[in-house]
Amino acid sequence: MSSSTGAAHLSGAEAVREIDWTTVGPMSPIPTLMPSRSSNDPLEAGFAPQWAERALAESAAVPSTARLQRTEPPVLAMPLALKIMSQNRNPQDHWAYAVEQHLREVIRSTIEPEHATTARVFCNALGCLCYLERDHSEVGAIIPSILEPLISRDG
Repeated sequence: MSSSTGAAHLSGAEAVREIDWTTVGPMSPIPTLMPSRSSNDPLEAGFAPQWAERALAESAAVPSTARLQRTEPPVLAMPLALKIMSQNRNPQDHWAYAVEQHLREVIRSTIEPEHATTARVFCNALGCLCYLERDHSEVGAIIPSILEPLISRDG
């Protein structure tokens, strides 16, 4: 997984101050200045509320296991993402650490290393955020490759 050179040197708070958020619109990627490291702080993991408020349109729905099986209505992405971003991870939250590690491993084992990839993962007691950009790929094609190992019986 790669991150921009600048993002490696900026904290999440510094990146938020540097980014021109007026340029971020619906379905925009997370700006490359945002970090992409593991952290107990969602901002340090690369998830800024400023991005969610602008990029995650109210009509964008987050797929869930039940949604994929068409047994529940879609979940609006922005309110759910903002709720997760509102809380740091408790350093003693073993579940959140384990799920985050599992998501990172699924991404590492699923995405071909020759493609430039930016991944951000953050989990806390409220849930997980998993963000992936991959050159020359449709996001819709990536989601099943990440979800399938998580929802399978042995995943």
